[in-house]
Amino acid sequence: MPRRFSVQQFANGLTVVMEFMPQTVSTAVGFMVRTGARDEPAKLDGVSHFLEHMMFKGTAKRGWLEINRDFDQMGARYNAFTGWEETCYYAWVLNEEVPQALELLSDMLSPALPENEFATEKKVILEEIARHLDMPEQVAFDEAMKITFAGHRLSSNVLGTPHTVGRMTREQMREYFNRRYVPANTTLFACGNINEQALLAQIEELWGARGGPHVNGNADAPSYHAGRRIVFRRNVARQHLVVMWPAVPVSNLRSIAAMLLGNILGDDNNSRLFWALKHTGLSEEAGGGYWGFSDAGLMAVYASCDPQNAGKVVAILRAEPARLKRGIRKEELQRAKNRARTSLVFLAETPFNRFRQLMQQWTMRRELLTAEEMLARINAVTLDGLHDLLGDYPLDTEGTTVGLGPLRQLRRATLRARRRTRKAAGGRKKPARGK
Repeated sequence: MPRRFSVQQFANGLTVVMEFMPQTVSTAVGFMVRTGARDEPAKLDGVSHFLEHMMFKGTAKRGWLEINRDFDQMGARYNAFTGWEETCYYAWVLNEEVPQALELLSDMLSPALPENEFATEKKVILEEIARHLDMPEQVAFDEAMKITFAGHRLSSNVLGTPHTVGRMTREQMREYFNRRYVPANTTLFACGNINEQALLAQIEELWGARGGPHVNGNADAPSYHAGRRIVFRRNVARQHLVVMWPAVPVSNLRSIAAMLLGNILGDDNNSRLFWALKHTGLSEEAGGGYWGFSDAGLMAVYASCDPQNAGKVVAILRAEPARLKRGIRKEELQRAKNRARTSLVFLAETPFNRFRQLMQQWTMRRELLTAEEMLARINAVTLDGLHDLLGDYPLDTEGTTVGLGPLRQLRRATLRARRRTRKAAGGRKKPARGK
């Protein structure tokens, strides 16, 4: 039986992870650097994301125009992204373009950080932050993260702040790059119709002389904090609500059950929150799900609504997760499994999406799974497993609640909702008992 995967490590610590998909006519390649928002010193909040932008602004061999031109010349689909724990640069190309893509990506990871482009791109980042701050649902989530992970870098925003980005210098960015962007902290992922020996020989040529310090893993795992915060925004018409609780880390295999539980609770369609909030017209947006980090996790729910309905909506956002402990129906779990399986299989059919799947598997659990093995893990989740998870990570506790919008406090809205409910039921009279 032909090999499906290969893992190689060079003397300088660079790791190469490959999946062989001989039936494809394209290949996805990319470098994942194990650094993100949680690895930044507080005074450099946002440097990982800013540096990602600067990788496209020039090297000793190419300017920004040549980088973009050369990607377009090979017809590549290319981009980069930054998270709390990783930064990734990738290209998805036809098989014959793989050597050119690897050379270009490798060149980008030796950036010149030109001073004039640094000043220009800083304005772009500040504008991106301003747009983010104009999105009330995003700000509400940020505020919830600040409470939940208070005192830990996971409470930060990947974009940084106007203050930290505005004061950041090119020299500070260069020092951060030299410390984090080293071979021992970098993994090349390649999925597709790969010539293994040719790829390894080229990487040896491009990376063999590179070195750098050993990089420690992530700092201590975060502690969880419960709390409540109301963010008053007079110019925001809708009330935006977020509630979150601690969950299992994504490095734990039980995160698969957490993902399914999140889908049952808050999937875009046919979930409990969909029927309780969107179907009833109480919220135009409502949902939730599981978010995982290497050493922490979150179950979060959200909604936006007319301010006069905020009391009812926040009560439902807390009641529906708590109600999961009373029982989950077999058909609910099966629907969640079917949606997850379909999504997994569709993604696994293309080299780029397999690239994304393998990157998470290897980074979080140092494993490489076929689509069939991933399906088996989804199928193995049981109702008992979901209830055990709810016992260890309950959703009927205080958690973190954030409201952002024109209300100064949610308590008044909750009381108004109760009064409207009593009025509709005929006042404070108790219902007559049946004989």
